[in-house]
Amino acid sequence: MLLLPSHLSSFAGNSIYVLLGSGNESFANVITFTTGKSSRPSGISISDINNDHLPDIIVTHLGIDSIGIFLVYGNGSFAEQLIFSTGPSSSPQFPIAGDFNKDGQLDLAIANYGTTNVGILYGYNNGTFGNLYTYVTSIGSHPTNVQVGDFNNDQQLDIIVVDEVSNNVGIFFGYNDGTFTSISLISLSKGSVTYSVAVVDFNNDYCLDFTIAVYGDNTIGVFLANGSMPFGGQTLLFVDKGSHRSSVAISHFSNDNYFAIAITNSDMNNIGRFLGGRNRIFSNITTFSTGNNSHPLSLAVSDFNNDSLTDIVVTNYNTNNIIILIRYGNGSFSMLKSYSTGDNSQPKSIVTGDFN
Repeated sequence: MLLLPSHLSSFAGNSIYVLLGSGNESFANVITFTTGKSSRPSGISISDINNDHLPDIIVTHLGIDSIGIFLVYGNGSFAEQLIFSTGPSSSPQFPIAGDFNKDGQLDLAIANYGTTNVGILYGYNNGTFGNLYTYVTSIGSHPTNVQVGDFNNDQQLDIIVVDEVSNNVGIFFGYNDGTFTSISLISLSKGSVTYSVAVVDFNNDYCLDFTIAVYGDNTIGVFLANGSMPFGGQTLLFVDKGSHRSSVAISHFSNDNYFAIAITNSDMNNIGRFLGGRNRIFSNITTFSTGNNSHPLSLAVSDFNNDSLTDIVVTNYNTNNIIILIRYGNGSFSMLKSYSTGDNSQPKSIVTGDFN
């Protein structure tokens, strides 16, 4: 049976929360793990850090300038948190893993909001990391999110970064020794406050594309690549003015082979979906409520009820809960259940994985 728990980071509660799934649309009660006094967890991801074929948890600590690693034992329990510095005043926002130097060990890239850089921690085989290396983003930038992929088809992992103020998307192209070029910038429109980026090959041309959730205007940007730099033109998808996108995810939400885009519309208290099609063509947005005054901040996708259809889980910052939206075969969604994360927990980020 596939078990799909969800892990949330709580900006206010200095904790992450674990829900263990049964595979039949139900979850156990919330289990809480502290991330430390004044840690203020800001972003979360999962990867097998110590090569034991179990997904481990990586969380950024905005308040204490560090990342935390929770290694998974396989029975749903976790080791004590390991903490690694991201640099003084770095205010890290989001971590992502990748084997940048091809030594068989996962390394980490971190969006360091406070020090205008991406931090790299190279991994050892015991789940620990070496010294911090940094790569400067644009002057005055505040990085908010990073993802990895091979954007120029040279068999090396690259890093894509978005930020809050620079009106750019940046890419660090990787070398085969695990180091990176200086940042290459892709310009966005003025006022493009960007908190999230997702990567996939939208048009099946064997080149990675990406999409960004722009908080500051009424668009979603889709950039298609041609295997070299720079990227091609941007395709704009329009949403309601003032909706404020804070998170974006990509999956299949219809019975075809085209990727679709899901976003959180924080100030509209809903999520939106764009169905994909040929030649950069996406449908108009369809929205699904997340509840009155919910202010959804983050979403993730997975099949929570083993029906081979992709469902969505959403964190609601204002109402201190998560909700699960179950997808039907016709492409619509229905709210299955709400799970409280505790008074004043203000859940901010969520991922899914099989931890037990």
